[in-house]
Amino acid sequence: MCKGDVVQQSQEKRTITDDTDSLSNSFKQMKVADVGERSFPSLDDGYFSRSVNSQDFVFRHADNNTNDSIDCNDKCQSSYCSGVCTDCDSSLNSNVVYAKDQDGDTQLHLGIIQHQTMLVLWFISLALSPDWLNITNHLVQTPLHIAVIMKDALTTRRLMAAGSSVVARDMNGNTPLHIACREGYLDIVHHLLKPIMFEETEANKYELPYQRIPQDLEIANYDGYTCLHLAAMGSHLDILERLLHRGAEVNCREHKSGRTALHIAAETNNTQLLQFLLRRSDIDVNAETYGGLTPLRLAAGRNHTEAIQLLLAQGACSFHDSSDDSVS
Repeated sequence: MCKGDVVQQSQEKRTITDDTDSLSNSFKQMKVADVGERSFPSLDDGYFSRSVNSQDFVFRHADNNTNDSIDCNDKCQSSYCSGVCTDCDSSLNSNVVYAKDQDGDTQLHLGIIQHQTMLVLWFISLALSPDWLNITNHLVQTPLHIAVIMKDALTTRRLMAAGSSVVARDMNGNTPLHIACREGYLDIVHHLLKPIMFEETEANKYELPYQRIPQDLEIANYDGYTCLHLAAMGSHLDILERLLHRGAEVNCREHKSGRTALHIAAETNNTQLLQFLLRRSDIDVNAETYGGLTPLRLAAGRNHTEAIQLLLAQGACSFHDSSDDSVS
């Protein structure tokens, strides 16, 4: 039985008396397994977090005899005091929600992965400052990274409005926008590029630090690729259009070999991408890599006839000082 079925069945068994009790009951089923309960290594792969799987996450009603209840110091009269209590001081709840498990994930990370939207929004409201929303797991993923990976537009936007950093990098140097551009998540890209409106911050309990949205689009990940390069490699033309509209440099070079998006298109004989890029008046059709290779030379070296014809039609130089792989 998949985890989603387990969640659905457990939710059907609960009698929801009001929103508060519903949240409390739901939280009590989100128990991170103790280290001793795990005999399997983490299945995380750096992009698609699988921290929550049948070995990592235990769905069950909290037992009154569990040892993970909060000491309420007689502050709470609620019958739901195990794990988290909606009647206690918010700092107590915050310490529970933002404590890390053996994979470095907080309950906020896990709630996003499990699509527990009501809980996630509540967890965000418990943050004592924006720094709490930037806690990273062992893959250096913030909750915003996870929200993007899960294509959760609502949570993505709420995290941004609450001050989650849009330029936080994961273990591969990817910001959330890098991931969205690579995967072709147009809706998520739209939210990540859109500045935060004042109305979206009214639920915050603290003052937000300034952050630039959209972010610096020339930021490269640890492989040297900007968001534009990743979108080009995936042939996500709609995302390329958004990035260029927001000021991304169409001729920017990736940091390893100095290829532009046009080099990538020519090298892979991606005629659709080539046509898209060549329609721009600011495209440098003769841009050179660090090794002095133009898009035309890359296409010629791979015998990409269609790419060669398109580049020549747009004025690409058909000669070079070197006679090797030159185009006549």
